[in-house]
Amino acid sequence: MIIAVEISPDIDISSHIANFTNSDSASTHHFNDINLTEGYLKEIYPRLKLNYKWFRRTQRGEIKKWGRNASNNEEAYRWRGRTPGHTLTSGLDDYPRPTPPHPAELHVDLMCWVGFMARSLGNFAKRLGEWDDYEEFDVQYKNIVNNLHGKLKLSDLNVVINRLIKHDRDSKEIGFDIDLHWNEIYKTFCDVSFDGEKSIYVCHKGYISLFPMLLGLLPNDSPKLDAILDLMYNPDELWSPYPFSFLELLPGLRRNDP
Repeated sequence: MIIAVEISPDIDISSHIANFTNSDSASTHHFNDINLTEGYLKEIYPRLKLNYKWFRRTQRGEIKKWGRNASNNEEAYRWRGRTPGHTLTSGLDDYPRPTPPHPAELHVDLMCWVGFMARSLGNFAKRLGEWDDYEEFDVQYKNIVNNLHGKLKLSDLNVVINRLIKHDRDSKEIGFDIDLHWNEIYKTFCDVSFDGEKSIYVCHKGYISLFPMLLGLLPNDSPKLDAILDLMYNPDELWSPYPFSFLELLPGLRRNDP
């Protein structure tokens, strides 16, 4: 579609074009004027906080209900509105997800987005002097990072040890996923679902495997970073001489489902 716009001959087009490249133009004023920046933050901050709380409330997933264990039992998330072939709310519409959809699912990319929002809002709150908000966002952000990184609280660790002694089995076999989304066998971050008996990883190496690193949610010394970089640079997985592969191509799996 082409839209025609009639421009008055009295308007100096060259001056408008120059404004786009002028460092003093309106597009850069918020970077150059600290008062303007803080005024803008104060204006949008309540709306951003409201959106964040809505996201946490409406997209929350469940941990304990499905026999899972994590550093924090509140920080897990599930995209709503899924169909067997698409997850439109994620922005990665046809990225493979657990099939069929199940209410026990947890999605690693969504968890990363919530963590990214928590950290960003924490920075805004700190800048605006909203210290109670800052502390709340900081706790939520750290809980998400711990759930991704696989850190357990001491009380949870004691439970794991007691069950290991009782059952004399590996922790993964008795339903204790110390890493909520990390699968040590495939060395990648995965979505999670339920097979009718226990919580399971559903691993499709691709964009969502990189989210924890891309959004800066892993500590710099995380051993998981080595595995993620290996995944990125492996020509048998994601590395390509063309645009970076959206998804590792496996037998029987198409990149696009019509």
